[in-house]
Amino acid sequence: MSSRLIVIAPRQARRAAAAALALALSACAGNAAPPPGPPSAPAASPTASAAPATAPPSRARMRIPFTAISIVNAPLWVAQEGGYLAEEGIDADVEYIATSTTLTQAMLSGEVAIADSGQEALVAADLGGADLVAIAVGTDRFIFRIFGAGPVRSLADLRGRRVGITRYGSTTDTVTRLMLKRAGLDPDRDVSILQVGGVPEILAALQSGSIDAGALSPPTMFRAAADYNLLVDTTQIDVYFHQAMLITPRAYLAENEPLVRRVIRGYLRGVARFKQDEAFAASVTGKYTQTDDADILEQSWAAEDRVLPRVPLTRPDAIQVSLDEAAGQYPDARNRSPSDFYDNRLVQEQDANGFIASLYH
Repeated sequence: MSSRLIVIAPRQARRAAAAALALALSACAGNAAPPPGPPSAPAASPTASAAPATAPPSRARMRIPFTAISIVNAPLWVAQEGGYLAEEGIDADVEYIATSTTLTQAMLSGEVAIADSGQEALVAADLGGADLVAIAVGTDRFIFRIFGAGPVRSLADLRGRRVGITRYGSTTDTVTRLMLKRAGLDPDRDVSILQVGGVPEILAALQSGSIDAGALSPPTMFRAAADYNLLVDTTQIDVYFHQAMLITPRAYLAENEPLVRRVIRGYLRGVARFKQDEAFAASVTGKYTQTDDADILEQSWAAEDRVLPRVPLTRPDAIQVSLDEAAGQYPDARNRSPSDFYDNRLVQEQDANGFIASLYH
């Protein structure tokens, strides 16, 4: 685990991020080198065992990447490891792509058709000119705890200090800025926000003394509990937000709806298995996050279970949070409706036809 800081002045970095997105939109190119694939799928489970409605007409191979080593992506991991995507005719490469900018480039270039990412990436991409759409979610609110080191015992104590995030424009950036504002601090003036690369790297930066506070998600946040001061637990705050969601280009959805429907069915089975089989969900989470502490995995499962809806529909009030946050950089955000950013039809269809209910015993 590296604790190397990547430090860029906030306003300069945010302009650089916008420029990178604009370049991606104009060039429609970009490559994401895939890391080693996840472990092979275990045997089928006794839960979430509903078979495909009809035999898939043909098998389809797809990359379905995720952008954070966090429990919020566990429904996708379980869908893969439980064999549910495969049973729907989807031979999926479920892989880690570290940044939303790289993911956006890969989607625009056609290398990736469906991905598991945060809503802030979706909103920023569309406000920048893309046409991506959310089709299912993995959470309906934040799962973060912001921890401080040494004398930092409240958010107010962060004035003049350094706060670590993964990347500018990421979910860690969004939640950190929201919580600082609620504490009466200006994120651009009162603190130094530093990007360090990933959630595990935020903890490493805390440990090295490179930052004074940082937002951590499960399972990493449970490793910090004994050594750092809890400043805020976002699960105790009534702010809706989709920390993970399945997204796809709108044109791809229009042209490949039957295939996307099969992905949705596999994903819904992953959601159901996660919620009903804690032991299996913890095992899969441990593999993807390289965590073997049973207590941390149990706490991570419980945290995700609380915010993972059985019917994973995108909420307009959640999307509005990102629109409000983006308005400073994208003036058009004030004129956009949350409904521009999601399509709930396929999940609603599987709810209405009884498929989702059939997964729960």
